[in-house]
Amino acid sequence: MLEFCSTSKHNVRYIDVSFYSHVDLIIIAIVYDRATSLQRLLESLNNAYFYGDNIDLHVWIDRSENGTIDSRTYMVARDFTFKHGQYYVHNQTCHVGIYGQWMGTWYPGISSSEIAVILEDDLTVSPYFYKWLKVVHRKFDNRHDINGYSLQGISIKHGIDQDGFLDVNKTHKAFLYPILGTWGFSPNNRNWRAFSDWYMKVRSDPLFQPYVEGIHPSVWYEEQLVNGRRDRMWSMWFIYYAWINKEYTLYCNFNVHEQLLEVAEDTLKSCSSGSGCTSKRQEPQTSKVQGQKKERDLNAYMSTK
Repeated sequence: MLEFCSTSKHNVRYIDVSFYSHVDLIIIAIVYDRATSLQRLLESLNNAYFYGDNIDLHVWIDRSENGTIDSRTYMVARDFTFKHGQYYVHNQTCHVGIYGQWMGTWYPGISSSEIAVILEDDLTVSPYFYKWLKVVHRKFDNRHDINGYSLQGISIKHGIDQDGFLDVNKTHKAFLYPILGTWGFSPNNRNWRAFSDWYMKVRSDPLFQPYVEGIHPSVWYEEQLVNGRRDRMWSMWFIYYAWINKEYTLYCNFNVHEQLLEVAEDTLKSCSSGSGCTSKRQEPQTSKVQGQKKERDLNAYMSTK
């Protein structure tokens, strides 16, 4: 795991986190100061189905730049009771930002087999999100060109000369895309470990920037640098790493009313071309009837060769 609380922001090292036990699923909720959003996310996780598996839920709360923890967010996390497994609340020891929250909270072991999913606090999940993750990890984890799985079922087109949303035939329940979807991302353990190792090596070079020619995220990242906000777009490094290694993220492709998560309205309103958002349209949570249909679809999908 990467340590982001060090005397130099470019001096990162691995730390051992002994509280990660052998489990089937590790849920990592990364939060800062949105107590209401966190409450919604936690309640949606309590309403999800985990099929008797061994589940750990970890909430990581970042500090402000002056070292304080948001009290309302902490109280929401502290007072929550998780019904499906072990529950942990971690206060970061310093301000780590979005980079540290994403890349400093989980580092899989060489032989680890757990599924991990990283959720920002402005999301809520479908009751069947874990069913999907079990299916795709089982079917595709042996493929070295798939770096992870996104719960978001929609993405904008990222080419400089392109606009609008991807339009994939709905007869295909999944598709590959070279840009990751950060709204509910479940990395492939092997690829995430390799990416973390690579990032630790290259980020110490102040002259290196992870530009990929011809895509919007590179433009957004450059705008962040110009505005002195280098620490706001960790995903550009993952996009670059996927590009040089010819890797893809696997997306779900259900109908718009059958998505696997929902994005908070305030997040959707704040998304702009300079934010690095991968989607700008709300993804409604699954209703009970739609969810039952989707679970049947997932069961059928799991049984296919």
